[in-house]
Amino acid sequence: MLAADGGTVQRTSVYNALRALADAGLVRVVQAGPGTTLYELSGSDHHHFLCRHCGEIADVPAGSEVPPLLNIDIPGARVESAQVVFRGICAGCLQLPL
Repeated sequence: MLAADGGTVQRTSVYNALRALADAGLVRVVQAGPGTTLYELSGSDHHHFLCRHCGEIADVPAGSEVPPLLNIDIPGARVESAQVVFRGICAGCLQLPL
């Protein structure tokens, strides 16, 4: 919208705003791999699927059970969250001819 109106904004300002929203708990930061960071509204917990062919990123519903890895005991630390990113080939790319 800003670009359509001929305006500009510094990239640093955008990242500072996203960091402030994340610090306030309004958005969640998801590291989906090298060079791929997602910012999404905080809400229901879910995982992500990243297609290594086309780069599509899809939400994957989280199950109600906590995987054993999240219950890991790290001496002197408290685990507060974990992110799961599944990587593979999406259904659309699987339909493409090799």
